[in-house]
Amino acid sequence: MVTAPSAKNETPPRPRVSLRAYAEHRGISPAAVRKALAGGRVTEAAAVKQPNGHWRIDVDAADAEWTENTDPIQQREKHRAANLSDEASLFEDAGPLPPSQLQPAPSTKAGVAAKNSLADMQREQLRWKTKTAQMEYERAAGDLLGRREVEREADHCARMTRDAMLRIPDRLSGLLTPEAREALDLEIRGALESVAGQLVADAESGEDPPSDLAVAQ
Repeated sequence: MVTAPSAKNETPPRPRVSLRAYAEHRGISPAAVRKALAGGRVTEAAAVKQPNGHWRIDVDAADAEWTENTDPIQQREKHRAANLSDEASLFEDAGPLPPSQLQPAPSTKAGVAAKNSLADMQREQLRWKTKTAQMEYERAAGDLLGRREVEREADHCARMTRDAMLRIPDRLSGLLTPEAREALDLEIRGALESVAGQLVADAESGEDPPSDLAVAQ
């Protein structure tokens, strides 16, 4: 004769709690629990929806399913985002720093000097390029002559002036005595040699000749 098992050997059903109580157990919101139920993280094996629409959840089974069905990488990203949000809120709550605590970025004298030197070089390059472009434009327009052309023209003018002055005594020979003609020729040649010597000295010294002729008092 087979006897029925004693009631003492039956495993009592584990207690179930409400959705709100389970949310408090996990330290999350009820909405997060509803999302887990809808997404299958917690299945019907751990949670039962009663006819009145309320949930009864097996805490141990739901915890096991929650852990098993949770992506650890996704959870770490969520925790990291939450921590960053908390840190940002701390800075917002702290408010702006007072002016006394605002310090400019440190700078060294060497860095400032290097920056100024670079700026000077750039300005000098820009000035040189601008001057060169202006000279090229004036040369193309015919307003600027090359150095060799200027020297050639100056030499031609000097020779013409010298020859014209040296012919003065011959042109006035009919009006002058031989002694006066010879004295005039010597004075003209001396003046030309003095001017030529001054031009050579100015060229060797690199100084520009005076633009105005001095008038003897």
